Amino acid sequence: MKKEDFPILRETFGKYISEWVNELTQEKMSVSFGVAFRCDCMNMNIDELARYSDSLMYKAKTEFYQHMSSGRNVFSRFSGM
Repeated sequence: MKKEDFPILRETFGKYISEWVNELTQEKMSVSFGVAFRCDCMNMNIDELARYSDSLMYKAKTEFYQHMSSGRNVFSRFSGM
């Protein structure tokens, strides 16, 4: 995937996640993810790139829970990722 194509994928993915509702429980889903592009991390090997992406996911997850406790719209907070 090209880095410049990622915003379209993120927006589409976010739309599907925000609209999904469990038919039995009416619960919604939340997803945290981290994205690292090879072109931004040329000095990293694949294992380091995966660990870096994981660290970004955990950062997003932490920010998600902080924003959930504040009552703010969470997805819009990450739309500029």
